[in-house]
Amino acid sequence: EILDVLSKLIRNPVAVYNQNLTCLAATDQAPREFAVSRDAVPFDPGTYSNYTYMRQKGEIPQCLIQVKMSFREKIYLVVTELNQPFGTMDCIAAESAITALRFEFSRQYAVTELEKKFQNDIIHNILNGKIHSMGELQKNTSLLGVDINGSYRVIVFGMTNESMARGDFKAKVKDIDVLSDLIRSRISKAKIHNDLDKIVVIQEVEREQTQEEYRKNIKKIAEQVQADVARYNKYLKIKAGAGRVVDGIINLPDSFKEANEAFMFVDVAGETPEDGGPQIMLFADLGIFKLLCQLSDPSMLLEYVPEGLQKLYNYKKPQRDDLITTLRAYLDRNLNLSKTAQDLYVHYKTAVYRIEKIEKLTGIDFDNANEVLAVRIGLVVYKMIENYNKDFI
Repeated sequence: EILDVLSKLIRNPVAVYNQNLTCLAATDQAPREFAVSRDAVPFDPGTYSNYTYMRQKGEIPQCLIQVKMSFREKIYLVVTELNQPFGTMDCIAAESAITALRFEFSRQYAVTELEKKFQNDIIHNILNGKIHSMGELQKNTSLLGVDINGSYRVIVFGMTNESMARGDFKAKVKDIDVLSDLIRSRISKAKIHNDLDKIVVIQEVEREQTQEEYRKNIKKIAEQVQADVARYNKYLKIKAGAGRVVDGIINLPDSFKEANEAFMFVDVAGETPEDGGPQIMLFADLGIFKLLCQLSDPSMLLEYVPEGLQKLYNYKKPQRDDLITTLRAYLDRNLNLSKTAQDLYVHYKTAVYRIEKIEKLTGIDFDNANEVLAVRIGLVVYKMIENYNKDFI
């Protein structure tokens, strides 16, 4: 309504976009998609203003007004100069509209946050099996607006930030809030739960959907979210773990447990895309690691680590870390020394020296396929032990 009034006053289409350039509202003839052009330049609106004005050329010129918000980094009010150029009187009208928009955004934000908190509490209880009666379950599913007998899958999303300093909790919370908004815009028929450093998604799925169809679907969603996130911060990398489909809301804790376990294994057993794309792991793809998920005692896990690999982990630092990194790369590259050296940015002879050092120290026979497999599993188990107890090794 605010935009409609403004559009009539300035005789041009108007739209507002959030910090991720998603259209929140638009009048007739205003574009629903928007990007800040490289040729966008600041301009003086002819009156005092607290906001940043820019104009960009195109098929139809546009005036951009960047507005900092108290609960979001910024929004863009975009005027498409379809009928006439944006002038000083239009600026005065736009500034009044911005004041009204700020109040309306604040009101809607407060309502939305209250709804999120309410839904978060319900979803947390359902996922953790804290529903104690069928009547309580029916009431909660009704409040969430979901089908109690539907088919669902849980996906756990998280991020790594290559530029963030450790312990920067505020920045991490901010990143997770951004991720939550982006996932919400990309996944339909989903309920989203913010879990501190992770986002838990309950996605309603079709019963007849095959595993391969779902794998392609979640990969596409993750790639879209990664692209969105990269526009916000190029150092953020998406990772996700997905549980299996369950029938009925009451069985969601099973899918949630599997999604968490798959998420845990993304770093230790998942493949790292060479194009910098998101890392994804489905619980159904874990194979033998499903058995290891049932173990939480580091001493029991250590039984699955070959004796030679244990010698390497007990070797003195810092040489140990270089040798382990080299061993991982060597196995990932199917025992190809040239590619191993390229991945590690070291000279070929350095890679050869390290592998020979590993063979001498551990006694690993890289020509024995069964022994190589055991070492691969052992590396994953050691990563699990580090996750369970950072001080164990």
